[in-house]
Amino acid sequence: MLPDKSLIKVLRSGIVLRPDTGWEHLLMRRPLRLRLDQGTREAVAAQYEQARSAVERTNCHMVLLADEGRSLTEIAWLVRRGREQVRTVLHRFQSEGVPGLAPRQRTGRPLGVTPTWLAELQRVIELDPHTVGVDSAVWTTRLLATYLERVTGHRTGIEAVRMHLHRLGYVCKRPTWSLKRKSTEQAGWVKNRLRVEALLAAAASPEPPPMDDLMPDPLLRDELPEDLPWLLRLLPRADVYLQDEVEVALHPTLTRVWCRKGRRGQRLVEAPGNNAKEYGFGLVDWRDGSATRFA
Repeated sequence: MLPDKSLIKVLRSGIVLRPDTGWEHLLMRRPLRLRLDQGTREAVAAQYEQARSAVERTNCHMVLLADEGRSLTEIAWLVRRGREQVRTVLHRFQSEGVPGLAPRQRTGRPLGVTPTWLAELQRVIELDPHTVGVDSAVWTTRLLATYLERVTGHRTGIEAVRMHLHRLGYVCKRPTWSLKRKSTEQAGWVKNRLRVEALLAAAASPEPPPMDDLMPDPLLRDELPEDLPWLLRLLPRADVYLQDEVEVALHPTLTRVWCRKGRRGQRLVEAPGNNAKEYGFGLVDWRDGSATRFA
């Protein structure tokens, strides 16, 4: 119930002024109503289906629910968001249209580093830490932060290092072994390896797949063995066994390191050549996986 009319002035904007409390104003917001024409409704529905993020899809859902005549309270309950968040999204849609439903880019507080610090990070991340006087086989964010502080005089935390590595296109993942030395020292090694890999891949299918599907890398097509098509035609009538020495070798573990994104960015660690090994003799049926080992 409102107080005495002489103490209240109601403006058209919905603001109530109370002179007895220092003209404190209380907002009485009008209900937010949204009605879309057919073209806009279809555009929002299409954006809902093609949304790349959950935030964008939820924003589109809010607009579609408002178009159905739902109240802010109902929409907030259905999409599990707050009333003010729903109101903000709808107001933004009214002023910006469908593009306003995309999530806002939040850059956060800029990470303060110097150009010299950033240039040195880009330089050393591809180097072996030993080459710059760091006694470690791999770079960690803590080692990078300590090294960069020593070289550039700029001190940062490990989180700043991690963020800048991500911005430069690096991720932390497990490397893989490299056999580059063997391929350069032994003539024909690449062709022999391709022959084995292609035959094993084709033997796993009832019918040999196209040659392009058997190539691990399109760049290796020039190294294709001449007898491979002939061998592939024999596969449906042949049994495939892997017969070789059984070698148990102790390799060092591969620790996750910072690499560029994608398979081509994966770091290569040269396999050691002098591991303690035990030998035996084994036979494996490639199709059913049955194995026989002779000591």
